Amino acid sequence: MTLGPARGEFYIACAEHDDLAPPPMVVEELRGCFDRSGAAGEIYLDTHHGFDFPQRRVYDKEAAERHWERLVALYRRRLG
Repeated sequence: MTLGPARGEFYIACAEHDDLAPPPMVVEELRGCFDRSGAAGEIYLDTHHGFDFPQRRVYDKEAAERHWERLVALYRRRLG
């Protein structure tokens, strides 16, 4: 897996656990991509895919609040 060239500010985040992707791919491979590309990325440890939506059984309030704060801050910086 690689992250190709791109210009702009990115916020790439994912849950540590995802039924659609095995853990080595999600955590180790994604961290390697962040490191090699210089892109910022965040893996929310001890969370499951969908953790940021209150309607889902895997909702994690603390991680969701941190995630939405960072995403909204990016929107404010770049979209005004």
